[in-house]
Formats: sequence, C-alpha cells, structure tokens
Amino acid sequence: MRWSPIACRDAAMTLWNFGDALKCIQSALKKCPSLKTQHKERALKAAIGRFGAAFPFAKEVRNATAHPVGEIATPEDREKNKLCGTPFLIQNARLGRKVVHSKDGREVSFEISGATILTLETVRNAVFNVFREAHAATTQPI
Repeated sequence: MRWSPIACRDAAMTLWNFGDALKCIQSALKKCPSLKTQHKERALKAAIGRFGAAFPFAKEVRNATAHPVGEIATPEDREKNKLCGTPFLIQNARLGRKVVHSKDGREVSFEISGATILTLETVRNAVFNVFREAHAATTQPI
C-alpha cells in the first residue's frame, strides 16, 4: 500500500505521455509530404480517437497528478474539487483497479487492467500499421 501512490502517479503520467506521443506523431505526419495521405491521416485520427474514447480523462488525471497542490491550494480549490455532494477530495488514489482523482465535483479516473493494456496495444498497433503500410509501399520491387 505504501507504494500505491507512486504506481498511480507513474501510471497517470505514462498514460498521458502515450496520448501526447500520438498527437506528436499526428503533427509530424502532417509535415511530411512523402508519407502524408488522406488514408494515413484518417487511420491515425481513428487510432487517436480510440485512445480518447478509452481514456477521456487522461489529461485531467495527468494534470491533477503532476500539479496536486493546485487542486488543494485554497479552501475554494478544495471545495471545487471534492466530489459533488460529498466531503471527499480524492487525489491520486487507487480504488480497486482504478486511479482516481476528484476534479470539478466529479471523478476522473482510468483503470489499470489487462483491458487497459490491450486497448493501448491496439492503438499502438494501429499507429504502427499506418507506417508499416507506408514503408511497404516504398520498398516494393518494381
């Protein structure tokens, strides 16, 4: 239990970094005319959309994890960020398989599980496939 907050922090930061990397890849693709096609852009956008749908609070959990004092600095901050209708302010907690924060009166969380890993692997593979297809197209024998 003593290490739980460290594991939660690392999971939150890693999840956000994964999403940030996706956005950087998308930005780089737009700047590379030799790779950029509508098909690749759509496939990459779909992969990023899957990540966003699976982890809608990744940025909020990351921000609350990286800047915890901002969530509790003043009595107003504490009041604003506790769970609506409760006296509870949750920061970087592990509840079962979830990493949880309370933010703006609601729970923001994500699950640490095999399903989470599978989702991340699916997104990663979709991104890799965009570039595998590009590589295969440029290395085909004539």
